[in-house]
Amino acid sequence: MDKILTKKEEYQLVLKDPRWQRKRLEILNRDNFTCQKCKSATDTLHVHHRHYIAGRFPWDYSDNLLVTLCQKCHEKEEADKFDASDLLHSFHYFGMFNSEIRSVLNKILEDRIEKISQSNAKQSS
Repeated sequence: MDKILTKKEEYQLVLKDPRWQRKRLEILNRDNFTCQKCKSATDTLHVHHRHYIAGRFPWDYSDNLLVTLCQKCHEKEEADKFDASDLLHSFHYFGMFNSEIRSVLNKILEDRIEKISQSNAKQSS
């Protein structure tokens, strides 16, 4: 009996495709094999998709949607992401109404803007 692969295992196989390996190398080269966030050139590097498009293969993204990040920055970037449709589904599952959802989303957006502003202020000093 064949083993059924999880989504993560399927994605790992896709990342071994020569088309992705070629695209990945192009992005790493474009970014001078340097993390574009912390500027590390010695840590393990990943090519990060700024966002995902359903049904699209990793190598089918335009270069401006891909960026080189070190492992630490990549993990932080992924942890900061959330899927809005999953979030909305969760809100509705727990019986929240649209006005309540709007209020929560506004708070999330305000917090995110504040973090970005603080980060920009630190980088400017």
